[in-house]
Amino acid sequence: MCDACFKNLIYKFDFQNKFDDFQTIITNKCITKKLEIIKREQTGGLAPFAPYEFYKCNSCAEILILSIAQDAWRGFFLTQGKGPEHIKKLKDKDKSKKIGWLIIVVLTLVTIWKLVT
Repeated sequence: MCDACFKNLIYKFDFQNKFDDFQTIITNKCITKKLEIIKREQTGGLAPFAPYEFYKCNSCAEILILSIAQDAWRGFFLTQGKGPEHIKKLKDKDKSKKIGWLIIVVLTLVTIWKLVT
């Protein structure tokens, strides 16, 4: 990443208005030709990440991924290298939460069963 595109990665947008402001910045960078929108086929294997937008910096040639923030999903803006890694971490975290809730439900049911019998 460089001064022409962005200096910082964004792992999540805390508020919808922050995302909206960021989209305006991206639009302005596209208008001034600092960034260009690229097709998924040109991202070198990131096609499975269909709901995302891809940009290429015309200065440093970095490919950037924008995940759109909506509802509870807070989105992100990361480089091609960091995006898939971040998605994997989020999926692993969700998986851990599901297992945790399953354990709580099972323990609750066992406790209730023990109290009833």
